[in-house]
Amino acid sequence: MIKLSSSLLLLALVFFGLTTNAQFHERMCKIENAESGRVLDADTHTINKNGTIVQLWNWDNRENQKWKLREVSPGVYTIENAQSRRMLDADSHTLNMKGTIVHLFDQMNNEHQKWRIERTGDGTFKIVCVESGRVIDADTHTIKENGTKVQLWDWDGRNNQKWRIIPLN
Repeated sequence: MIKLSSSLLLLALVFFGLTTNAQFHERMCKIENAESGRVLDADTHTINKNGTIVQLWNWDNRENQKWKLREVSPGVYTIENAQSRRMLDADSHTLNMKGTIVHLFDQMNNEHQKWRIERTGDGTFKIVCVESGRVIDADTHTIKENGTKVQLWDWDGRNNQKWRIIPLN
């Protein structure tokens, strides 16, 4: 009986893990910061070019605040902006530093455009750049304002590094 229960538990954990990863694939989502409640937003003043600023802003259901996640390997995604069709990208020139710029760029299939989405244990996720291992972080100095800087930083588990990924369709 114990072997059967262990097997069922293992099966449930595997199933739960698969449905967790699959829940975002090819889904349009909003990505909300756990500390501020603001969402990832592509700056509309720079939306039509590479290097588009990514920031936090109040949710207003615009295309520049919607993101399509595509699973490219188990638990690893590309994140495409709905308005520009450009990818969420960690700037390769600042990749090895805390405070790496997170912006939009044409799809290049580089590792700095791939993101691991990992549960944090409290219903939120951390979004980890595959190439650097750093997480998307909302700058704490401006966290209460629209236009909050989004960057990569070492994981410290604070709410400014945790995200709710909310499917819209």
